[in-house]
Order: sequence, then structure tokens, then C-alpha cells
Amino acid sequence: MLAAGFIRPCRYEWISVIVPVEKKDGRWRVAISEIRATPKDEYPMPVADVDKRRCGHKVLSFMDGNAGYNQIFMAPEDIHKTAFRVPAVGLFEYVVMTFGLKNAGATYQRAMNYIFHDLIGKSVEIYIDDVVVKSVSMEGHLDDLRRVLDRTRKFGLRMNPKKCAFGMTAGQFLGFLVHERGIEIGLKSQEAVRTMQPPTTKKELQRLIGKINFVRRFISNLSGRIEPFMALVKTKSDDEFHWGAEQQQAFDEIKRYLTTPPVLVPPQDKPFYIYLSRMLDAETRYPEVEKLCLCLFFTCTKLHHILLTAEIIVICKSDVVKHMLSAPVLKGRLALMSDTIEDATELRLWSLEKIKENKARVARAYNKKVRPKEFQVGDLVWEAVLPLGTRDKAYGKWSPNWHGLYKVVQALKGNAYMLEELSGEKFPVAVNGQHLKKYFPSMWDDGQ
Repeated sequence: MLAAGFIRPCRYEWISVIVPVEKKDGRWRVAISEIRATPKDEYPMPVADVDKRRCGHKVLSFMDGNAGYNQIFMAPEDIHKTAFRVPAVGLFEYVVMTFGLKNAGATYQRAMNYIFHDLIGKSVEIYIDDVVVKSVSMEGHLDDLRRVLDRTRKFGLRMNPKKCAFGMTAGQFLGFLVHERGIEIGLKSQEAVRTMQPPTTKKELQRLIGKINFVRRFISNLSGRIEPFMALVKTKSDDEFHWGAEQQQAFDEIKRYLTTPPVLVPPQDKPFYIYLSRMLDAETRYPEVEKLCLCLFFTCTKLHHILLTAEIIVICKSDVVKHMLSAPVLKGRLALMSDTIEDATELRLWSLEKIKENKARVARAYNKKVRPKEFQVGDLVWEAVLPLGTRDKAYGKWSPNWHGLYKVVQALKGNAYMLEELSGEKFPVAVNGQHLKKYFPSMWDDGQ
């Protein structure tokens, strides 16, 4: 990392320790942990949106960022906060964003949304550094893929070739199998389910429920199926853990159900989201109005990833809820529900403002590096060989990156120019100035 320019030696009064994490391919990822010292960036992550839009396409290409976080530079005023210690080597600090930062995922997602803002939801789906290019036909897929790769070139993004697959009909994305028909549980997840062992402690039972919740969308009536587990979850830490026949039967039923899971298919009409929650015994005795307030409370706590991205209109059969939540003085559970609903609204507005600030920050950083090129009529120019990196088989790596010469005959709006060859033959279309560079004659030219 020192040779790559990701870190540099430093001296600082406080440091973090490194946390090495082994990757799937056997290599090691070095991270630092500063979670407790960092306020959370509430940028909405598009997990639910990606799930709904990534299936139903015939051709898919999967790409993964190559050390994606390291492709974003740290703000100069925050570099010293990443100081860490390597035993027997010294102190270093990160010049680029490192793994382990609390808001690294949100920052990278924000940058990717800015880069691919006009393609997301149409031909591209992105979750942090995982990219899926989707198309309904192979012909259209080549065009979609070209647009995505051109965009990655423009912003200097690098992908890991070992984790890229192009022109597929199905593939793994975020742990699920994606194909034209819909979404299925991945083969590794199915194998993990088949090899699950019954829990022997309350802690193991809680881990089991957490694993089941990861695939809860594939299990109908999940609340009813895991009801025998809940009595054991509510036991005290010093109580004896007794795994009985009822729990074992429910456990075997869930394993049997997940070995042949259903395929989730996106709705053909307007999308909708149904959230079902089993009410506690005390909640069933709430007044009708408080039950309606409880529905809003669950919506704000369980579906906050949807509420943060759009303005929500609540349709309710009773206006009493509106008056109760807007009352000047509330006590007890109604006060808690009201505060949660108001916090959700404030958090959404704060997220929108944060998005605007970071978009402006990214734009300023990009504009600092861009040097506008201006050409005059009559200038001789070279044109870049597009797409970048295209090589002539006859010359291999010695192939030129520019070809020409051409003459500028007209300057258009938007930094576009009309060119003609030295023979007088004009280009049929305009060329962007970013793909041109000025020709400077040398002492070896004969003036032709």
C-alpha cells in the first residue's frame, strides 16, 4: 500500500490498530476501526430497490470494483484521523479512503450514484462496488455495456477482472441468484441451511433467527413458523435452555422449506410492499386508534430505507391518528410513536440536504482536475483512439493511442468541433474536445 501511494508515514498523538480480514481468494484486506468516533452518515442504501429491479432481464454482466474504497481520496483535513500503527514498522496514515471506516460504504455509494445517475434503474444496478449491467437482448446489452465502461473510464474507476462476468443469463449478486425469471436463494446459502445444527444455547438460537431473517422474503408465514423459538428467546440468561420436540419440528420444517425455496418474481403492475408483524399479547388490547399509530411506528422503524428516498403519503381510515400525533402534549407509548415518526421525517430531509452537499463537493473536486481544451478554426489536432485501450493486433502494446492529423473547420457549442482530413474530406459528425489534443510541429516536420 505504501508503494501504491495509498498510505504514507506520519507522526500523530493518537492512532488506531489494524484489523486484517481474510478475503475469499485467500488474500488479506487491511482495515482500521474508528466506528465509535465517527457520526453515522444516513445515506440510504439501495438494497430493496436493487432487489426489485435487477431480475427479469435476459442478459446480465457482473462487475466488482478493484479495491473500490481505495479509489476515493481522503479529504486533506481528515487524513490525520486515519493514523494507524504497524508493529515493528511505524506509524502511517491513509491518503485514500480505507476499509473499516464507518461511512465508507455510504460515501462510495454516493459517488457511484453520482457517476451513473442517469443509468441506474434503466440499464445498471449498483450496490456499493457491485455493478450489474442488465438488458433485454444481446444487441442492446453491448450498447449498455459500452456506456457503462465509457463512464468508468471517464471517472477513472477500476474493476477487478477476476470478479467480472459478461453476457450471462444468471449470476450471483448480493448473495442471491439473479436470472430472467426472478431471484432465488444462492447455492451457498442453501448449503448453509442444509448443514445447520439445532442450537444448544440462547445465543446460538439468536444467531439462527438472524440467519433465517436474511432470507425472510422467501419464507411465507415466517412469524408463525418460528413462533416455537420465541418462548426460548424470552427466557432469562440463568434459565435452563431446553430444546424440545416442538422447536425441533419447526426447525426441520424451515430447513425442508428452504431446500426448495420459491422464486421471487417482480410485480407486473405497480410495485407494492406488504409488511406483516405479529402483535404482542399486550398490543392486541390497544385501542383501535393506537393500533393505527403502531402501524405507522412499525413503518418508520422497519421500512426506513424506503422512507428516506421519497416523500410518503399516508392513507388512513381515521383522521384521529393525525390529530393525536399532532397534539401538543403526549405521554407514554403515543409520545414514543410520535417522536419516532417525526424523527423519520427530519432524517429524510437531512439526507436530502446531505446528498446535495456531497454532490456539490464531488463536482468541485472533479472540476478542479478538468482542464478545458479550446481549439481554433484551422488548428491541427489528433483524435483519441476510442474506445480507450483499443489495440491494433499487428502492433500490440505499441499501437498508437491517437490518430490523425485533422483540421478544425468549425467550433460548435458544448465543446464540440467539426473536423476534416488534410485531404479535404470532412467528418460526418462532431467530435468532443475531450477526445482531441493539439498538434505541435517539430523540427523534423517538413511543413506539409
